Amino acid sequence: MATKSKRSVGSEKEKDSTQYYYEMARKARAEALAIADTFKGNPQRFRIHNVIFMDVEVSKQDIKTIVSKDTGDAKFNFIKNEAAKDIKGFLEKAIYEGWAEVIKGKHPESAFFVYYSKRSRRKMTLCVRKIIDIQRFKPYAIIPYIKLKKRLKEIKKGIPL
Repeated sequence: MATKSKRSVGSEKEKDSTQYYYEMARKARAEALAIADTFKGNPQRFRIHNVIFMDVEVSKQDIKTIVSKDTGDAKFNFIKNEAAKDIKGFLEKAIYEGWAEVIKGKHPESAFFVYYSKRSRRKMTLCVRKIIDIQRFKPYAIIPYIKLKKRLKEIKKGIPL
């Protein structure tokens, strides 16, 4: 009778774990989109002060954009999609990392980006951009903190100009 090696057992556990987080990410995405549906034609608006004052607007499309970005990591996708359900709560509890100018040629509708990080199973960063036309901040993406660390030299501390 053949027995499985420890390596293949570990691989099966890894597969099971990946499949579990994949399913959980899909469920959290569906829940976030259901919440986003309530913003259709009536975006969530709130004012928050976390180092800088922000008038924030969260639309259905903002949530849809965040949960539709696949990071290639099922566990992080699950955590990101859970966080997308409560952008206001994220901003209230997060640490302000700083701001960055818009990369030339990208996002001409944006004045600048601000970054807020927090830990929820993994450290993640919410990227928020200030939209020029409406003078409000809108969530753009939730990324692994490690990606922000790679751009730290571009990120300025303090209040955006």
